[in-house]
Amino acid sequence: MFNRLDCVVCFSILVVLQSCAAQVAITAEDPATSSKIPSHIEGSALWAMESLERADGKVFRGLLQHRKEDEVKFAEVRRPAGKPWFLVIHYYHPDSVKSIARLKNQDRSQLIERISALLKEKSRARIESGRMDDVSLTSVTRDGRLWFVYSGQWFQLESSADEATTRRCVVRVEQIFRAYQQILPAKTTPSKQLRVVLHGSMDAYRDDLHNRELRIENPAFFSAEQNLIIAGSDLTRYARSVAEIKKKNRALRQLYERKDVEFNDMLGQLARDLAKNGFTKKEITFELTIRNAKWKAENRVDGEYWEMMRQINAVDRRNEALFEDVTQEMFRRLYHEAFHAYVENYVYPAGQSFVPRWLNEGLAQIFENSQLDEGTLRIDAPGQELLDQLQIELKRNRQLTITELLESQESAFLLTHNTESASQVHYLYSWGLAYYLTFQKDLFGSDGQDIYVSRKAQDLLPVVRFEELVRTRLPAFERQWRTYMLGL
Repeated sequence: MFNRLDCVVCFSILVVLQSCAAQVAITAEDPATSSKIPSHIEGSALWAMESLERADGKVFRGLLQHRKEDEVKFAEVRRPAGKPWFLVIHYYHPDSVKSIARLKNQDRSQLIERISALLKEKSRARIESGRMDDVSLTSVTRDGRLWFVYSGQWFQLESSADEATTRRCVVRVEQIFRAYQQILPAKTTPSKQLRVVLHGSMDAYRDDLHNRELRIENPAFFSAEQNLIIAGSDLTRYARSVAEIKKKNRALRQLYERKDVEFNDMLGQLARDLAKNGFTKKEITFELTIRNAKWKAENRVDGEYWEMMRQINAVDRRNEALFEDVTQEMFRRLYHEAFHAYVENYVYPAGQSFVPRWLNEGLAQIFENSQLDEGTLRIDAPGQELLDQLQIELKRNRQLTITELLESQESAFLLTHNTESASQVHYLYSWGLAYYLTFQKDLFGSDGQDIYVSRKAQDLLPVVRFEELVRTRLPAFERQWRTYMLGL
């Protein structure tokens, strides 16, 4: 069932096409410049396209990919002047769509051919967030505390944070689930809905862990047994601080805007009074010009007004940046834990499949290290810190081999005081291998992956099983992988 939103909610996938001018000094295996994608397409502004009009009147041009009972998927084609063109894949509830104009068969087939290569490129995917105002929340009171509740397609989120923070978090979590689906399409439906409990303070989060007799340092964790994600951060405290400063800024803006309105009203009344007293139009204009110049000199040109507005805007930007800093660690861990929950609920349930620990942790790290850029979530850019650390490991004399990684037990991934260093190396290699298979080899989401994680394949030796997935003998594959990761 589609996530229940009051208005239009768009979780969009941006697929970016690099221009020819940007493609310099690259290798054939560079995931950001794959030869499978044409370097440029001329005349896109003249293409015959389909159009979708939202209920709010906004119109998009592109291709309708599907229209189901609970979802409309539309690929919008954009090409800003002087910039690379790209696709934005929108997901809408049918109630949010006013009309769709379709192309005839020949024109539609031609459009599909033009954009099909981009749609297949996982490395070009960016996930656009939805709108906070479109998130539908209900509220309940539990033990004297107010909770906001959101029920969507993928999860139910319960938050003790303030309403604005809750909306922001819902948008973020919906955004990352769309990213999961881009890499691993959903295959099944859980019998029990996934719950996400978000605490607005770390004290409340720690109390919850204590009551569950858990000792966890991370700001989020997933319990497969309860199908529950719990996360926490000092969201409410910072949100209140930001809201208070914004309130003061709004008051200052309104003060200066009111002064402008009052001054303009005064000029209008002065013009009428002068006209009544017999002054000519030229004389009235001259007097108003002098008065206006004096006003600007005293209130704007002298810098008081513009300096105040500059400071207000700067404070707003700092507040947004501060909020991102405060929530970054929680969202990183939440993205990681939520991926494990997504795999268990929607792709490969434990009773039906066997996902090796290295693969589960490797993919989770890809999403954990995704980058947010003005509302869009980029998942293909390798985390710089992880990449630096892996390259250092690959250059050492004693290296972990892929064979050792494939044959590693669950205990190799447990971070303890005595095994922390070894576990970190396993996590690094898992991320690097998963990244290569995802964005360079494009093996995830394929039939080959389904076979690799099947219960039947579990009976094979780990190396044999892996070689069947990559269709390459392991020594040759490992050389290719190491060369690729060292060259990123």
